[in-house]
Amino acid sequence: MSSPTDTSVKETFFVASFTKFSDVISYNVTITSRHAKVPVKVLATNSGIVNVENLTGSTLYYVSVKRENSAGEVGKDSSPTSVHTLPGAPSIILIQPLSTSVYIGFQLRNYARVSEWAIQYREVGAVAVPTIVTTSSAPYFQFWLSNIEPDTQYEIRARVSQLYGTNTSSETAISSWQIFATAQRESDGIRTKRENA
Repeated sequence: MSSPTDTSVKETFFVASFTKFSDVISYNVTITSRHAKVPVKVLATNSGIVNVENLTGSTLYYVSVKRENSAGEVGKDSSPTSVHTLPGAPSIILIQPLSTSVYIGFQLRNYARVSEWAIQYREVGAVAVPTIVTTSSAPYFQFWLSNIEPDTQYEIRARVSQLYGTNTSSETAISSWQIFATAQRESDGIRTKRENA
């Protein structure tokens, strides 16, 4: 039996397809996660395609298939193929907002796979399309967002936009909006103190 083909890969879902034979009444598709001793799923189907659902994001799975004919004879498992589900939405940690910049830390299962993040931000209450910044030159777990306005409230969110060894992905989940406020310019703070003196 030839190995299955895995397509339409999402965070918790993919499609496994394989060659269908006329004398086969059932196919057993086995899905095992990396380092697991037992399969996480064994799916039976009589077609050459099966939807594999309710998986864990950013996880490596191995997929194999075997067939059973009308005489009850069960074949051997095919050679496994591997599929890596997409990552979910990251958690964003905003540290030390300065007057025109903020440090962003990303938390995500297996974030070492990430080669680029897409960050969206805008002033709170703005109806304009958010500004989008990509982190192609940054480490995979952090980024300094700069050139923003002082003493301003922003909302910000992010998603994985590229994984190492793959093309840019537009199908990864995006985080919820978070709000942060930039600090006053130091000169503005000094002027306020003088005015209040």
